[in-house]
Amino acid sequence: MLNQVFLNGRIAGEVKSNITQGGTAYNYFTLAVPRDFKNKNGEIETDFINVQMWGKTSDNFKKLTAKGSLVGLRGSLRTSVYEKNGEKIYEMKFVADGFDLLESKDQTQARRNN
Repeated sequence: MLNQVFLNGRIAGEVKSNITQGGTAYNYFTLAVPRDFKNKNGEIETDFINVQMWGKTSDNFKKLTAKGSLVGLRGSLRTSVYEKNGEKIYEMKFVADGFDLLESKDQTQARRNN
């Protein structure tokens, strides 16, 4: 079995940092991924995917990107289950373990300066 996913999209907001209860640091953000087709109104729809990134990869990602940066991510899908008001809630997120910068350093730097 294989759970390997590749996504290309733009960072839709700030890359935020957090620390687990065990003291492990990670980053999280949302990636805007346009679909390959247009809806009945002729508009391209976009999916907003929650992403987590851990370790040295996440440190480098945060240093090299900014809101709106075009990136390629590789990783896997993870599902978690929790209860809220007696109802089971299923949540899916993308855990990235690698990335590629899909725009120039100058373009990213210009985004940071705005």
